[in-house]
Amino acid sequence: MPARVLDGGEDAYLRAVARDFARDGRRVLLRFGWEMDRPRNEATDPVAFRALWRHVHAVFEDEGATAVEWVWCPTNWAFAPRSRRDPLAWYPGVDVVDWLCADGYSFYPEKPACVPFEEAFGRFYD
Repeated sequence: MPARVLDGGEDAYLRAVARDFARDGRRVLLRFGWEMDRPRNEATDPVAFRALWRHVHAVFEDEGATAVEWVWCPTNWAFAPRSRRDPLAWYPGVDVVDWLCADGYSFYPEKPACVPFEEAFGRFYD
């Protein structure tokens, strides 16, 4: 799917959705491509993900969907050193991201029981 979006194959659909948002005019927080850092996710290639985000963002801008605010949301696991991931590799850029978040799973991937909030999200906050 990301390749089809990047080559413009989904632009008609994206433009229609963006026009709907533009017509509505109300503020919307769009958590686009969340948890992109998860293994086995279609968007696990950071370079392709950043290009995908920027393409979709550009379509929305072109259609006047300026009330849409873009939320970048990896998993909290990506920030743990043992994940061996660099979550910022998926960050599309300050010019196209309005909000930051992290989806947190206090038990994921190797914790058998829930952990405190500070342990689950500490690195993200840092």
